[in-house]
Amino acid sequence: MMRRARTRIAGAVSPPTPRAHLPAPPAPEAGAIIADVGSGDSRPYPRTAIGATLILVALATVQVLPQSSPGGPAAPPPEEMLSELAGRIAAAIAPAVQVHVDAADPILEAAVIARLSAGGIAVIEQTGGVPVVRVVCLDNLRDRVCSADVTGATSNAILVARPRDSLRAAPTVRVALELRPVVSLDRRILDVVRTDDEMLVLTADAVLRYEEARESWRLAESLPIPPAIRPLPRDMRGRLRVTPGRFDLFLPGRTCAGGIRPLTITCADGNAAWPLDIDEAYLDPLRNHFTHRGLTFYGVARLSDNAATSWIAATLDHHLTFVDENRTSVTTTARADDVARLRMPCFPAGVVVAPTPAGNDGTLRAFEVVRRTLVPAAAPLRVSGDVTALWSIGATALVVTHHPDAGRYVANELSVSCSR
Repeated sequence: MMRRARTRIAGAVSPPTPRAHLPAPPAPEAGAIIADVGSGDSRPYPRTAIGATLILVALATVQVLPQSSPGGPAAPPPEEMLSELAGRIAAAIAPAVQVHVDAADPILEAAVIARLSAGGIAVIEQTGGVPVVRVVCLDNLRDRVCSADVTGATSNAILVARPRDSLRAAPTVRVALELRPVVSLDRRILDVVRTDDEMLVLTADAVLRYEEARESWRLAESLPIPPAIRPLPRDMRGRLRVTPGRFDLFLPGRTCAGGIRPLTITCADGNAAWPLDIDEAYLDPLRNHFTHRGLTFYGVARLSDNAATSWIAATLDHHLTFVDENRTSVTTTARADDVARLRMPCFPAGVVVAPTPAGNDGTLRAFEVVRRTLVPAAAPLRVSGDVTALWSIGATALVVTHHPDAGRYVANELSVSCSR
């Protein structure tokens, strides 16, 4: 770590009378390293001249050392700096094609990983024999400086700098997650579908129809679901699909269909494919996860904007995993029990939202996907209770939370606000 230069004053000294023939010490250029202090005629400078020169050296050194900006953490470096940094890292680790990247700033880390991956470098977890790159980007008084320490078979120090006044910062997109409660019940809520003036709520044992009344929702009908023949899993899941005047239900080991006005329902046993972002996905009737051509997951979201990666899934190891058309998977370090995709104008490719695994603090995190890399798109959102259901609804998502102390389930609408 580079440290700021210090100047120590040992005590006051009465300066001698300066001699007129001695020239004033030249001011060093910023960043210059002065190896000798003295006059051209080999006679030493008086103490005042030496002290002035040392202070100038210290000030010049401080100006070129990276240091945090007064306003807080430095903004992410521009594309030209990131591209140069990634290219020099790739050259430093050659002929290796795998590397582990570490940075205190997760946004910087994700940005470097994205550019290394685009250049054919695989970024993996730290393991023996794989080069390790530690990256930091800071501002000093004149420059934006990014450094990378590469350790492996050989060690390298990489430095990329640009004058601060020559960099044009891209407009910053500020994204915030917003959670708004819609309905609260003392029984488990599996799914909610809203239309302009009514709302269907699926619970573990009934379908409820609400009507809008004075900017709130009034329960209009409740219809029990016929009992299932086989035992239902403890961690119950269910999905609603609504078409004009009708609905379909997807439950563990059975499907149901019915009318909306009035509510009617008929059910049949059988394991049908669920309406998810990936086709032909089936829920295990005795578990809470899905299977699709050998892939098992809790939740999945389509990434149609990315040709190389078609889906992102919350797999049974509680990690987010990229899956392509050939069912090749790449596991990320992000831990989650479910995932949904939200379409939004400030991120044309959309963002993916994932809750932390059960048993941790209830948190929702939003990510932008950049070439098989998850880049944080917003500050994490703390939620009260555990997330028990997460479903994509275009520009929003349904988030169901369980509050064990109150014994209630709350269905929330999750949205993302954008500002520049």
